[in-house]
This record gives sequence, structure tokens and C-alpha cells, in this order.
Amino acid sequence: MKLKSASLMQFLNIVTAIALFLMTIFVFGNVVLRYLFNSGITWSEEASRFLFIWMTFLGAIVAFRHNEHLGVDLLVKLFPRPVKKIVYILINIVIAFMLWLIFDGGLKLIGMNTENIAPATGIPMSYIFASSVIMSIGMFLVLIFNLYRVIKHDNAIDELTKVHAEDE
Repeated sequence: MKLKSASLMQFLNIVTAIALFLMTIFVFGNVVLRYLFNSGITWSEEASRFLFIWMTFLGAIVAFRHNEHLGVDLLVKLFPRPVKKIVYILINIVIAFMLWLIFDGGLKLIGMNTENIAPATGIPMSYIFASSVIMSIGMFLVLIFNLYRVIKHDNAIDELTKVHAEDE
């Protein structure tokens, strides 16, 4: 499972890097065209915005997998291991509920925007809103995997609640 997870995270990192590269090319190219040639690419700003949305949502999955989202653990790290496990499980139940809300809202937005087309790129807006559904599914799978590790392996809670050195 760890190999598949690592391969998937590497794939998501590559996709987000490509999105960032394309955004940079589109924005820089449009600036150069505007200032040097008094013209521009009409769809580049919109495409950059859409790439940014997808990059952010896919990057959220990777950050969640590596436990790199912001969190306040000042109180939690003082707890003994059994209490940490309980608090971790409760927090992840709340996160699962939030992911459900994002998933449900994303599906509703996809349904409402199937016929809406972005003006410059011609991309259906439902493709853009699909990023929230993909993100919520990806993060939910990571959450389930982490909860399994916490319940089955005694030391997993220490790894999952570990503070990074640069955070201290």
C-alpha cells in the first residue's frame, strides 16, 4: 500500500509542478506580449486561474498525506498516547464531515454548471468544480488510511502528530 501511495503522491506532485510551470509560462508570456507587442493571449489569464484551482486542490491532498497542513497541537502534544489517539480520531471525524460537505457541494456545483462554459477557454465550468470532488475523495482516502494506522499500530499516533522541526 505504501508503494502505491508514494507513486500516487509523486504523480500528484508532478501534475502540480506541471500546472505551476504552465501558469508561469501563460502569465509571463502574456505580460511580455502585452508590454512589448501591445497584444496578448485572451485565454491565458483564465487558463492560469483554472490551473491554480486544480494545483491548489491536488496539492492539498499531498499536504494532507504528509501531515503538512496547519494545525494547532500545543495542547494535544501534552496528552498521553491513549488520549492523543482519542483526540486524533475525534478530529478526523470532524475532518471527514467537512470533506463530505465539500464533496456534496462540489457535486451540486458540477450539476448546476454542466452547461456553463468559461468565456475565454471554452472549458465547461463543471470541470473546474470537479477539483473539489477529487480533492475530497483523495483526502478522505488518506484520512481512512491514517485512522487505520492509528487504530492498528501503537506508534502511528506519534508519527501522525509529530511536529516538524521548522514548526517549533
